[in-house]
Amino acid sequence: MTFISLRKPQPDPDDTDPSAEKDVLEAAGPEEGAETEDGKPIGFPGALVQGVTGWFTWCASLITPRWTYTLHLVAVWAACYYGGWVFVGVVLALAVAFVTFMPRDPVDRITTRLEQVGTPRADTPDKDSPATPEQPPADPLVALMWKLIGGASGVHLKTLAKVLAAAAEQAGKEAPSKALVEAALTTRGIPLRDSVRDTSKKVNRGVHREDLTAWEQALSQPADPTPPTDP
Repeated sequence: MTFISLRKPQPDPDDTDPSAEKDVLEAAGPEEGAETEDGKPIGFPGALVQGVTGWFTWCASLITPRWTYTLHLVAVWAACYYGGWVFVGVVLALAVAFVTFMPRDPVDRITTRLEQVGTPRADTPDKDSPATPEQPPADPLVALMWKLIGGASGVHLKTLAKVLAAAAEQAGKEAPSKALVEAALTTRGIPLRDSVRDTSKKVNRGVHREDLTAWEQALSQPADPTPPTDP
């Protein structure tokens, strides 16, 4: 049995906003990839120059540099002279050839940016949607009470104190008294009734399931920031 602290659960001060961490990573600079001689990531113009150079070098190794430049000049002349689909075909063929020999990282970065155009970021809240209130951390004492209630009308205070004392002794802690358990419930604002029927069908002082449900519903509702005005 796990020891349960009677203190109210507090939010973890070390929690950080994942969206802020993501912004820091994005502000650190572009992703690693092809780099220039000074260590900076290569841009698209530099990548295009490498693609053109790589294409002409590959062609020159197959049909000599003279035939390479001659065929490309003929293709450009035909595109300008005939126009129309010939021009489109030559431009597309050269574009595919140059892109084939370009470094992949600049191309991938441009493709990713184009895909992200018009797509809202997952960590950016919608201005039109209402803000979602932060949920309070789960209270282990309340979870234990629901477990002890089961399908009954409620749980007796003495039963709750007995279970908590057994868990504390098993963990080597000081067992809380019945008065301390009652004080913990009062601090949380959980009411007690004099007549509550538990799983054993016996009636005694304890927490009724209806009161516990109402307490949870009131806890989940955001507080009204507007102060009351005098009549």
